[in-house]
Amino acid sequence: MKLWAYEKNVETALRASGQRLGRPLTKDEILSVKREMGSFVNDSFGGQNWDLDRVLGNPKVRQMLHWGLLAPDWTISVLKQAAAPAKGLMKGGVAGKALMGRGADFWMKAGLYFNLIAQSVNYYQTEKEYGKGRFTWQNAPGHALNIFIGKNPDGTERYMRMGKQFREVLEWGLDPIKKVGAKASPVARETIRQIAGVGPGSGYPTEWAEQEFWQSLPERAKSVLESPLPFSLRPYIKSRPGVFMFAFPTSKGMTNYKTIKLFKNAIKENNIPQIRRIYVSALENNLDAESLYASAASSIKADDTYNDKKVAREMLLEFNQLDEQAKQDAIQVYRDRGTLTPGVAIEIAKLIEKQERVNKQKQIMGIK
Repeated sequence: MKLWAYEKNVETALRASGQRLGRPLTKDEILSVKREMGSFVNDSFGGQNWDLDRVLGNPKVRQMLHWGLLAPDWTISVLKQAAAPAKGLMKGGVAGKALMGRGADFWMKAGLYFNLIAQSVNYYQTEKEYGKGRFTWQNAPGHALNIFIGKNPDGTERYMRMGKQFREVLEWGLDPIKKVGAKASPVARETIRQIAGVGPGSGYPTEWAEQEFWQSLPERAKSVLESPLPFSLRPYIKSRPGVFMFAFPTSKGMTNYKTIKLFKNAIKENNIPQIRRIYVSALENNLDAESLYASAASSIKADDTYNDKKVAREMLLEFNQLDEQAKQDAIQVYRDRGTLTPGVAIEIAKLIEKQERVNKQKQIMGIK
């Protein structure tokens, strides 16, 4: 397949270059075009000829890449392929223009094919399920690039991921931090899970996130034992198939955790349309949207209260070390900066009242 793709790309590139120049290409120009097409095809298939690279040709560098990344060849290939048009533009000359043309042509075709399939299937399936069709960008939050294929037995929506190579470039641009976490090697990924209690990139809590250390040991051990298994087999071992037609990964539309997280972000931004969209998507996934919204709002309130308490403690410690005039000056400065908010002022009053109660109790019991 690689050889066939290489020959086809060389033939197309040489013909286009000759027509553009209006003359036969020289031997050096033909060789430079062939080299660029060879590199382009390697990128398209997700492989690299490391021996030809000055930096990555070093075995130690490649070893470090494998320590940190799940598949360095694939990841670097995808990013290089995405940059092919820009690389060709900067390179210039016959080979550069050939690369720019082939790179742009590849992505136009990939985008066209992906969207024709994805939008058609998504519209048909949503119309069948809900009576009204919608495109992928109208799916539940987080599934703008996925295809709706129906519902799971528990009532949640089921989405299929296709067009991995085309999607990855978009995902790197939309959320690079999440993508880096998803690309972590099995060892790095499991290490982060064990220490932080969350999945790298996604931030999704592990099965033991809320458990005490000794109580969590069985789940932790199970996770370590599963880490060498191929991703494609894990869903079947867990009796939760996560693929469609044995090839395309699938995922749930919404979960309780994801819905609360999305609600919190939307509430903080006061994004009413997004709150409504999340609410509707939660109901379409057979989730208790009202309860999840209340949980998100309570969580935000708790976070705000915690932050106010922290600031109040720091201010009170500072005030206790100042004389009355300096204290009034400091209070005015914090008010002008907007640090001394009504919430912080309430927490300061509570701390002062609490300390007064403690002092009275100490006095009664004769404790200094």
